[in-house]
Amino acid sequence: MSGAGSTYLLNVFKIANTSTGVTGPVYVYINGTLPTNITIYVDNTTEMTFSGNSIGTYSVVQGSGAGNTSASGSGFSMKIPLTSNHTAYISFWIKGNVSGNGKLDIQVSG
Repeated sequence: MSGAGSTYLLNVFKIANTSTGVTGPVYVYINGTLPTNITIYVDNTTEMTFSGNSIGTYSVVQGSGAGNTSASGSGFSMKIPLTSNHTAYISFWIKGNVSGNGKLDIQVSG
């Protein structure tokens, strides 16, 4: 079946910076481990979109700014700048068969 090999969960988690009176930078930290064949994508200003076709070419389209990143596997660490009145969007790509356990720790500092 065409397209059955990949699933995208776009913008499933949003972290909004609506703080007031914070004088220093605000960061979102994502640390963790993902099961095999799962990738996490982060865009710190714009909702992500999907680009694909029926022959199996797929991608998550992110903006182009500091803090836009992706990770997979074990023991990764992300530090995403989150300026005032911005939202970080988090998406996942599930490709093929998934195996193993995963855990994400998300912290915000500011």
